[in-house]
Amino acid sequence: MPCMTIDFANYQHLWCPWQKALIIKVLGRNISHKLLMQRISELWKLDWECEFIDLEGGYYLVRFRSQKDYDHVLNDGLSVENFLLNMGNLVGRVVKVDPTTLFTAQEKFVRVCVEIDLEKPQVLFISILGHVQAVEYEGLHLICFC
Repeated sequence: MPCMTIDFANYQHLWCPWQKALIIKVLGRNISHKLLMQRISELWKLDWECEFIDLEGGYYLVRFRSQKDYDHVLNDGLSVENFLLNMGNLVGRVVKVDPTTLFTAQEKFVRVCVEIDLEKPQVLFISILGHVQAVEYEGLHLICFC
């Protein structure tokens, strides 16, 4: 079988431009490339503009110009979404996080769309770091259980 080899210097030259890049997945409904860039900029509050490359299927490659911005997003910017996903998964299977919740600071509540099994008891409370939080369901009154 033919095999290509590459020396470390060339490998490093090819890899270097992607050193400060992340692949992200957009959850929920599809949004335009331009709107995604705008929302991400608002959410992450970067010092420098970053490059968005559409990888299709809701995946984007985000390449940062500064190490500071890359570190900020990796350590802080993604943690809010991960927290909301983990919280929603305590109730059911997360389908999407409400964009208003994700892109603005809500102090009183968060809205997460979850798929639940209606034949199982509803989760009425969840505990987050020892703090008990009530769970409210929207739209259940619209479902016929007969």
